[in-house]
Amino acid sequence: MRVSRCFGVLALVCFSGLARAEVSKAQSEAFAQKVEALIAARDTAGFSACFDVDTFVDKCFRGVQHPALADVKSGMREGMAHIGDQLCASFKSTSDGATFVHARTLDGAPTMTFRISTEEGFNYWDLYVDDSKGEPKITDVHIAMSGEDFSQSMQRIILRMLSGTSEKATPQDKQMIADMQALTAAVRSGKAEEALTIADRMPEKMKKEKFIQLLRVQAAAKLEDTSRADSICDEFREQFGDDPACDLVMIDPLIRRKDLEHAMACVDRLDASVGVDPFLGVIRGNLHAQIKNDATTAKKMYDRALQNNPDLFEAADAELMLAITNNDFPEMKRVMLMIENHPKWEFVFDEDLAGAELYAAFKQSPEYAAWLKERPKKQ
Repeated sequence: MRVSRCFGVLALVCFSGLARAEVSKAQSEAFAQKVEALIAARDTAGFSACFDVDTFVDKCFRGVQHPALADVKSGMREGMAHIGDQLCASFKSTSDGATFVHARTLDGAPTMTFRISTEEGFNYWDLYVDDSKGEPKITDVHIAMSGEDFSQSMQRIILRMLSGTSEKATPQDKQMIADMQALTAAVRSGKAEEALTIADRMPEKMKKEKFIQLLRVQAAAKLEDTSRADSICDEFREQFGDDPACDLVMIDPLIRRKDLEHAMACVDRLDASVGVDPFLGVIRGNLHAQIKNDATTAKKMYDRALQNNPDLFEAADAELMLAITNNDFPEMKRVMLMIENHPKWEFVFDEDLAGAELYAAFKQSPEYAAWLKERPKKQ
């Protein structure tokens, strides 16, 4: 199981901090619940309607001057009208999605912090909201994985793209634009080798751009050769060592190197930057379990995460997997009953645990018989 990254939205689109109109915490939380529900339902049209596209596009082009500016700006505004489709494209399975963590203030503006989960790992969005047009709207998003507002990332891309749209554009300029488009498409499609080949042939100056390096990291996550993937992450760290994005980028390589101290430091900094998320207690537990095989400390971390958020299913799931790994049948019984009795999770195990090889030994134990007697009766 990967414990760190969620890169999907990076190659698509994500947003950040222009909003300065006051939005109350209650308004922000209500709007966040609406966004979470829209993403869960994959209602991309409804999600797109939550964005103030004009404000976001204006921020991306702030200070940019170019003869082709009007056409490029118009094209971007048109594309952004369907942003929900692009964002939700990163969610592949039914378990993927966005979980509202809390409302807070970031850089003086009200934001909604979401934890983004996919099969590849996790990320955080801080969605900035503004109600100056009569209702809350998303004006931009700060993304933990990129370490900056999306509008900042977009402006650099725009400047690069515009450099190849004048009458004096060179063949090299046009090739650079084509390569950026091909690289993004390859990353979105999960074609790691193709994406890395495209990135490696780019001019050295372009290759060092942060958004290109992040796309290389995202592609590396798909490689079977983990040493090569780690090397690409190391290149990012060497170039952007003080960047907040490094904490998410480096967790998996540090796990493979059995470097608990630095992996924990990454999680601690990430926790501070997102305003504290009990879920990261699960990640801390995973680090102790995977790096040090320390089940005792891992369980303490999972228990603490559940104390901080009793509805955190990931913590209960981690406790169950830890118990299965250690053939701790009393603990398996306890956690399975906790999961089935939780009022919000609505999770029921098959009575015979059919097809679940992980439970084979448990089924031979007295705890299995006790679980059958004590579990909630089907309605």
